[in-house]
Amino acid sequence: MQLQENQTIETETEIFDIFKKHSKIKYFVSNRVGGISNEKFAGLNIGLHVNDSVENVIENRIILAEMVQMPLEQFVFCNQIQENTVTEITKHDAGRGIYDSSEAIKDTD
Repeated sequence: MQLQENQTIETETEIFDIFKKHSKIKYFVSNRVGGISNEKFAGLNIGLHVNDSVENVIENRIILAEMVQMPLEQFVFCNQIQENTVTEITKHDAGRGIYDSSEAIKDTD
């Protein structure tokens, strides 16, 4: 499925169908169950840009990497803005933003 400008995907099934033809892309959806963050960040918060403890966020990212059986060094993080901005990433982006939000992909979802 090729998305056109201003087109949206209506269901989770459609989202995952897009990736089926790309066997080398590992994808998953996470939630906040199972992490170590506290208070308003309780659970598996993986966002460094939201003022949670850096140590907790990195530990949560390690937990997530283990859960999906993927090396953390292959993850790519962004500073999510809850908009419709999409950025194409390549293998050269692997590791971006793992330990420092200033190295994450800016203003994207």
